Amino acid sequence: MDRPSKYRGRGARLFQWTAWLLVAGFGLVGAGVFWLDRAPLGMPRVVITQFETRLDQMLLPTGMTAQIAELSIGLRDGFRPAVTLSGVTLGEPGTEPTVALDRLDAVLSAGRLIRGEPMIRALRLEGLALTVQSDAEGRLNVRLGERTVARGAVSASDLIGQMRRMLDHEPMARIATIGVDDLAFRFEDVRRKTAVSTTGGTLRLSRSGTELTVDLDMGEIAGLSDGTTIGRISAALTSDAPDGAARAEMAMRGIVPASVAGLAGPSPLSDLLSRLAAPVSLTLRAAMTAGGNLDELTGSVSVGEGTIALPGMAEPMPVDWMRGNVALNMARDRLDLTDLDLASQKIAFGGDLTLIASPDDPVSGPILAQVALSRLELHEPALFPDPVRFDGLWADAQYDRSSSRVSLGSLSLLQGDMRIEAMGRLAPETATAPQHYALDLSVQEADRAALLALWPPALKPGTRGWLTKNIHRGTLTDVHVALRSRDSGNPTVGATFRFKDAEVQPVTRMPPLRNGQGFGEITNNRLSIAVDSANLGPDEGGDIQLTNGLMQIEDLRVPDTEAQISFDAVGESATVLGFLSGATFADPSAPPQTSTGQFSPADATGTIALTTRLRVPLERGTKGEDIGVAATGTLVGFTNDTIVPGKDLVAGVLAIDATSTRVQVTGPVTLNDLPLSIDFARAIGPAAADQPGSVVTVKTPLTAALVKEFRVPLPQGAVSGAGRITAVITSQPNTRPMLELTGDLTGNALSIPSLGIATSRTSGGSLRVEGQLGARTSLSKIDLRTPGLTLAASAELPGQDQGGTAGGGGALSFQRLQIGRWLDAPGRVGAGTGGSAGPVVLTSGTVDLRYAPFGKSKGAAGARPPVTLDLDRLVISDDIALTGVRGALTAGGAGDLTAAVNGKAQVAVRVDGAATGGAIQITSADAGAVFAAAGIFANARGGTLNLRLDPQPGAGMYHGTLRVQHTSLRESPTITELLSAISVVGAIEQMSGEGITFSDVRSNFDMAPGRIKIQSASAEGPSLGLSMDGAVDLVGKTVDLQGVVSPIYFLNQLGSFMTRRGEGLLGVSYTLRGPMAKPKVAVNPLSMLTPGFLREIFRRPISSSATESGN
Repeated sequence: MDRPSKYRGRGARLFQWTAWLLVAGFGLVGAGVFWLDRAPLGMPRVVITQFETRLDQMLLPTGMTAQIAELSIGLRDGFRPAVTLSGVTLGEPGTEPTVALDRLDAVLSAGRLIRGEPMIRALRLEGLALTVQSDAEGRLNVRLGERTVARGAVSASDLIGQMRRMLDHEPMARIATIGVDDLAFRFEDVRRKTAVSTTGGTLRLSRSGTELTVDLDMGEIAGLSDGTTIGRISAALTSDAPDGAARAEMAMRGIVPASVAGLAGPSPLSDLLSRLAAPVSLTLRAAMTAGGNLDELTGSVSVGEGTIALPGMAEPMPVDWMRGNVALNMARDRLDLTDLDLASQKIAFGGDLTLIASPDDPVSGPILAQVALSRLELHEPALFPDPVRFDGLWADAQYDRSSSRVSLGSLSLLQGDMRIEAMGRLAPETATAPQHYALDLSVQEADRAALLALWPPALKPGTRGWLTKNIHRGTLTDVHVALRSRDSGNPTVGATFRFKDAEVQPVTRMPPLRNGQGFGEITNNRLSIAVDSANLGPDEGGDIQLTNGLMQIEDLRVPDTEAQISFDAVGESATVLGFLSGATFADPSAPPQTSTGQFSPADATGTIALTTRLRVPLERGTKGEDIGVAATGTLVGFTNDTIVPGKDLVAGVLAIDATSTRVQVTGPVTLNDLPLSIDFARAIGPAAADQPGSVVTVKTPLTAALVKEFRVPLPQGAVSGAGRITAVITSQPNTRPMLELTGDLTGNALSIPSLGIATSRTSGGSLRVEGQLGARTSLSKIDLRTPGLTLAASAELPGQDQGGTAGGGGALSFQRLQIGRWLDAPGRVGAGTGGSAGPVVLTSGTVDLRYAPFGKSKGAAGARPPVTLDLDRLVISDDIALTGVRGALTAGGAGDLTAAVNGKAQVAVRVDGAATGGAIQITSADAGAVFAAAGIFANARGGTLNLRLDPQPGAGMYHGTLRVQHTSLRESPTITELLSAISVVGAIEQMSGEGITFSDVRSNFDMAPGRIKIQSASAEGPSLGLSMDGAVDLVGKTVDLQGVVSPIYFLNQLGSFMTRRGEGLLGVSYTLRGPMAKPKVAVNPLSMLTPGFLREIFRRPISSSATESGN
């Protein structure tokens, strides 16, 4: 379409007026053209002035005037006329020139000149300054010098179209060749505030028929803001017809296109080039439509080392090189980069990129970016310690050209089987605002290692490090992550995810959690992980089933924070107790320990259910001792046979309480069906250094069944009722367990009649036992105190590996054994068998027969242990005691002893067995010495003694028989007084001499504490017979005796068959009353006249008080 044009109004008239000027010049000098073939002829100033005047008239419509410094004419090859103008300037009057040419050469058509129709066939210019400006809206304007010749082109193709239309109008359409040398090109980008200038450029325009060819070399480009020199830009245009199609090609070599991006106009290509600060080689080829518009430009691009400013990023990204194929559709404002290959120190990828300008505002509106990468590698140590590779990336995004804000519609990253989906917004940091972004990411399923590899170490480094170290494996599903920037500080991170098949080790020394399944969430810098189920596998074997787990980190921003963990756990007792008391919470610096004497968790069976809470510091070097533990639960179906060797401990339900310093198990149990309560406590972690090992506290009623269970050698029925005992067993590494047992005997009744022990249930008492348990049990302290019984002892009890049996057979050493008032002695009890006590040795001490209970259980009480005696005293009565008692009693209670009466007269003592009631028989070869030592009768001399004491029911009760043979009586005041009273003169004299001889002395008596009742007594000798009965009060030291004295007994005894032993046919009755030292003697002389069988008339009965028991 032929329409008026501003180009014809300006540039076209310039060339028209120049042509006419040339014609006028040739008219003036036409006569001399033949002399100008070789040497141009310079024109004088007057001619130049005429040219200027003519030229001003031609330029009058433009308002410009011309000035010419020099003018010459000549002939070119082929005798073509030519004119040369030098120093040509054009400008408005009174102002600075706007267009300047160093030189203008014009070659005219000779034929047309001859016909008076001057026409320029070739034009050559030097020193032309051409400026292309991209305004604030990205539109292109062209200036020659300072004169605008094209305005408002929306693209390079639009500009080319305008220039083609200008060249196709007169007088330019008649010029066959136009050449511009020393072209000064300047490109100004108003929007980016950059300017680039070139020097030494060339322009060649040629016509052949309707074909127009334009070649442009912009020359050496310089003038960047930093003063550097960059490459060259060339372009070529071939058009077959003025209004027909054309072919265009552009090439850039070594250009830093960020400075010349505006040449492409407000297109996606211009935006891309504006972001490159690197040398670029770009070749574009295109066809121009008949309407002057370019079809799709295709070519290739190659980028050298430099940077690229990516939308949404504040800092440009370094680039080593980039290459690819280019397709630019100007009509659709679409740029396609295919087979794109980019490499840099931080990123490398290959694929396709499409940039499309907004159809609503293609000049300044946003650009849609479509990315399809077949490979992507990230090398960013600040984000990822190792290179990260992806198998593909697909994205649809839109970014604003002026602000570089990015809206990410969708993004898909493929890495193996993992696909990451993302969407969001991104705005780069500016001078007035920080970087802003909002990204939402999702992953359907991913391996734990793959996701952690994509977690930048600088983002929550402590949490990332902990997760990397302690989560060994697992699969995450339904992962959703939201990242939101803030004006200051770290971004806000929100995430939800599910996981399965996870293996997590919260602490290095803790066994891992396996097969974990659950859900996780990060909200407001708080991490929560809920574990639906998992298995905990300690080193001791077995699995602990975990449910209802929850791990929380309150604030991920806080360095060296801690995780709060809670879960329910169910597992076999050996596994759970082994975990709680094992290496996880142990002191790693402690020396190795053996299990000697310690309770091993493997020794117990049962099922434990715990509700556990852990506090785990998330800092480097966390140890088991740093973990806070609080666990409560139950142990169901507990059984154990090692806490009490050889005994089965069984419990239905026990309570468990565990902390970071101890594990405690408490509750009711049965020991071989006996009820008791147990408290097992074991220190763990650093506390184990001060309290190593475990403490077992057992509380149980003290009953007959318990005594029987432990085979304590007591008679059946010895213990009744129920007291309380508490046993504390402390086990420490490398040592034998320590036992501390205390008992309260209130509620127990003790009854051992054979030993005189009898207490009621209200009597009370205490028991304390201390010692060491193990293969051999050593009891260093046994202290038993109850009314009537005191025992201070120690014991050695063999273990089962030494042939012992549980509950019996040990050796007992007692520093003091006090039973009632009859025994107070140290000694020992040897090892026994079959639950019976071993041999007994009494090494000193006292036995008091006055209070001895031997008579209470005559013929009963079962087997007794053998007894070896080395007593200090064996008290028979208040005044009579055996000292230095030596000897042995058999298991049946029989034996022979030696002793001294009151430390003076030696006697032999024989004790009969329990089958005969434990009778005591004392013999001596010097009865007189025995009587004297006993304080009974100091005037007897010699004779053999045979005394038998038969225990009777009641403490200290005996029936005795006495027989002394061949003894004599000397100087007894009481007997002397008695003989004097009955006037037995010869007997008195005999007593004063060698003594009265008795061949046989006998007595039957009953002994009670403090009393002796003489049933009958007799003394028979040649000169005297004597009978006696009555009572002796040993406490009051008095006697009440009666009897008969028969003188001349060797004759008088002929009638003894009618009387008692010791009495004759004739005798005198007597009584002895009063103090033992000097009793009152009374006789009845009339009794001499009474035959023996009638004397009973005068005999009074023995007082019953004599048989009463004293204390």
